[in-house]
Amino acid sequence: MALSLNRFVTWFFLAVGILATAYVFSASAVPYLIFNEEALAKFDGRRAWIVVHVFTASIPLLAGPFQIWMGIKGKWPAFHRRLGITSMVSIAISASTAFYLAINIDGPLGEAAGLFGAGVLWVFTTSMGYIFVRRHQYSKHMDWMIRSYAVTLAFVTFRVFIMIGKAIKVGTFDERLTVAAWSSWIVPLLITEVLIMQRKRMNQQP
Repeated sequence: MALSLNRFVTWFFLAVGILATAYVFSASAVPYLIFNEEALAKFDGRRAWIVVHVFTASIPLLAGPFQIWMGIKGKWPAFHRRLGITSMVSIAISASTAFYLAINIDGPLGEAAGLFGAGVLWVFTTSMGYIFVRRHQYSKHMDWMIRSYAVTLAFVTFRVFIMIGKAIKVGTFDERLTVAAWSSWIVPLLITEVLIMQRKRMNQQP
């Protein structure tokens, strides 16, 4: 019963996450990918950087749920491996552009630091996942790639926290940007750690 409930909760939140990602992606990413002038105007002088960043970030963002599912189920290992390599290369490129955009941001220093930190954790978690798959330690590989995807979701959660801050009218706009920049990856990582520990405890049960 507990196992069934845990699976239900896991799949429920996964479904909600996919729907939220699809909504934010269509509202916030697509305008850059179709070269919307209004969206790009905010990045005058950095248009190529933001387009490359959004395009390459979109690959692991959209592929992540399917990668995790294939990894858990052991489905289509060759395709899983190729898509994983594609995602890692995309993350390397997207993180590089994220560093440039964070350093040259038009917002507060706290926002820049938070987004830069997200880029560092993105590279670190993905690199750890790669190291463990090369060592054939697949369980640890899975844990680190789930953490990597939690950081990938910062693209989504950043905008969610902005909307929450605007709705409850707490702090100034710059303060809300700073809180969102840090919370966008800290909160998902904390939730991810709880889920990983819960999965390990369940696997240890007789």
